[in-house]
Amino acid sequence: MPRYSEQFKRDAVALYENNEDLSLHTAAAELGINRSSLYSRLKQYGTGKRAHSKNMRDKTQATTDSERIRQ
Repeated sequence: MPRYSEQFKRDAVALYENNEDLSLHTAAAELGINRSSLYSRLKQYGTGKRAHSKNMRDKTQATTDSERIRQ
């Protein structure tokens, strides 16, 4: 019998993906689960939403840095 329900796993992933300031380690600690378990669930149920928004922020920051250098 699984230790955690599928709904709990999906909710854990949603918690992590919807809180950009929350690290994987901190989210796992708050939920009382192992970090590697949360990472596995992220690969299984994740939408990639958080990774996409981080990439967009990184690109925006790079553009800002480039503009600052040109000035």
